Amino acid sequence: MFELLLMNEEIADLIVKRAPLSEVRNAALASGMKTLKSDGFQKVLEGITTVEEVMRVVFTAGGS
Repeated sequence: MFELLLMNEEIADLIVKRAPLSEVRNAALASGMKTLKSDGFQKVLEGITTVEEVMRVVFTAGGS
């Protein structure tokens, strides 16, 4: 499971301006970022991992 944020100009500008994390996250999601949780549950549907493992990783990593 992974969460990957691809930097683009909008996100870079928000980071430089020290925008709130929620604003950066919303911009990242709008530009296609896949969250740790969504990647994990996709892998559950593919039979690669279990719901329990996703929950353990997401809550340990603080992902959403």
